[in-house]
Amino acid sequence: MNFINNMNLKKRLITVFMVIVLLGITIGGIGYWGITGIEKTQDEIALVRLPSIQALLTMSEARFEVTTGERGLMIRQMNTQELRDAQYNYIDNSFETIQKAWDTYEALPKTDEESVLWNEFLPLWEKWLSDHKEVITLSKEKEN
Repeated sequence: MNFINNMNLKKRLITVFMVIVLLGITIGGIGYWGITGIEKTQDEIALVRLPSIQALLTMSEARFEVTTGERGLMIRQMNTQELRDAQYNYIDNSFETIQKAWDTYEALPKTDEESVLWNEFLPLWEKWLSDHKEVITLSKEKEN
């Protein structure tokens, strides 16, 4: 404390000003670093996570449409070829939607946890596709 008391007023003001400048630079640097981190996180959310969620949601909805189309083929009143062809077209369009969403999702980077879940999902998807093909085969046999 004696050191500060021995300084003249000019030196004291310069020292206080330099401390304030250093604090301002430090706070500004921390703020810039924080904003840069937020910007990276925002880009990750906007360019990867939301498109991933949208693609998965689209796939889920289209899969539901396929199931709805399959159920339509099983309805007894769905007995004209025109109605059945419309159901087949509905299912095919749903599969096109699934494929577009699938391609979008596959191209996006995934977290480690997401990759593990995706790899667990793939065999289940293949099983569902196999079951779908069986339903279509049985439906076409029914027509004959």
